[in-house]
Amino acid sequence: SLIPSLKARKMAESGLKQWEMQNRAAQELFEEYPFLEELMLVVSQEVIRTAPWGLMWRVGIGSALSVLDMVTDLNCVIFYLGPEQQGLSFYGYATIFCIVASMLSQL
Repeated sequence: SLIPSLKARKMAESGLKQWEMQNRAAQELFEEYPFLEELMLVVSQEVIRTAPWGLMWRVGIGSALSVLDMVTDLNCVIFYLGPEQQGLSFYGYATIFCIVASMLSQL
């Protein structure tokens, strides 16, 4: 089946090539009808784009980056509002304002 090959490779081209190597009938079809390989490549790309395993990957990476961004923002606020940073407290409050404005705009 094509789906496990696509799932294992994560790239449409390599998954399709793996599937072709595993299935002699697919090799014969691609040799006899060259346009079929391009058609299957487009179908494979769409399957990967809309597949739930791709969605989980994108959501996981997005949430990890969001948490990392929050940690760096808090680090900047702590740095700017620290006692040894005289005159930089404005930037700390500006960062807090931007964080709150961003959170409110997402509600």
